[in-house]
Amino acid sequence: MTSLREAAGKADLEDEEVPLVVDVDGTLVAADLLVEGSLRLLASSPRRFLRTAAKVFRGRAALKRDIVKAVPLPPSSLVLNPAVVEEIESTR
Repeated sequence: MTSLREAAGKADLEDEEVPLVVDVDGTLVAADLLVEGSLRLLASSPRRFLRTAAKVFRGRAALKRDIVKAVPLPPSSLVLNPAVVEEIESTR
């Protein structure tokens, strides 16, 4: 298996700033944001939910974008995984 240092082609990777990348769905956030947004849209506007759901054939990313436009999910309403939050805070 190739190490990150070998893949990057840099001898002194420790001196470089490496961004922290965190997966959201199922890792940082316990729920799937597509499901969460879909349920909120269905509860708030069933007709708009049906119109938006009909666009599923454009792909998951397009569907997520349309749902977020219809019912934004405030970060304060999401349940975060405490172990992942702790890991993020410890790497800062």
